[in-house]
Amino acid sequence: ASVLGVHGMGGIGKTVLCQLVCQHTRVRYRFPDGILWLTVSEEPDIVLLQSRLRDHLRKYAAGARALRHPSEGRDELRQLLQGKACLIVLDDVWTRQHHDELIGGCVAGFSQVLISTRNADQFNSSTPVVSLDQLDDANARALLLLTAGLDQTSLPPDIESTVMALVKRSCGLPLALSSLGALV
Repeated sequence: ASVLGVHGMGGIGKTVLCQLVCQHTRVRYRFPDGILWLTVSEEPDIVLLQSRLRDHLRKYAAGARALRHPSEGRDELRQLLQGKACLIVLDDVWTRQHHDELIGGCVAGFSQVLISTRNADQFNSSTPVVSLDQLDDANARALLLLTAGLDQTSLPPDIESTVMALVKRSCGLPLALSSLGALV
C-alpha cells in the first residue's frame, strides 16, 4: 500500500508512534531517499508545505520557482518523487482534502505516505489504518509509574490510591500520563 494511516483521538500517541516508526533502522534502510515529515494541521498552507517538500527533494538547490497553486506543486512533486524511495509523513491531517491537495497522486513506486489523523473518515476502505485507543487501567498505571521513575510492584496504599486517581483522570491518554509522570 502506498498510504498507511494512524488514527486516534488527540493525546493518544499518533505522532509519537510515527516518530518511532521513522527512527527504526529497517524503515530508514527501506527509504534511502529520505523520510520527510510535514505537520499539516487544521488550516494548512498547502503551497508552503509543498514548497518545503519540493526544496528538500531538490536538496535545496537554487533556481526553484515560487509555487502559486497546489496543482503546480503536485506536478513538480510528482516529477521529483518519480523513481524515489521516500517515506512522507503527514502528521496531524484534519481532512482528506488536505492530503489530496498536498500530494494526491504524487506518490508511487517505492515511496509511501504515513498519515496521522483524528479523523478516520478520510481513509478509503483499502487503506490500512492503525487505530490507537486509550490505555486500560493496568497499562496506564504502568506508564505513569515508568515515567515517574517509581517501582511498579508495590507502593504504599496512599501513593497507590493517588496513582490510580491520576490514572482515572487521565482517561488512559498516554500523553497525559507521561506528562503527569514527568512531574513526579
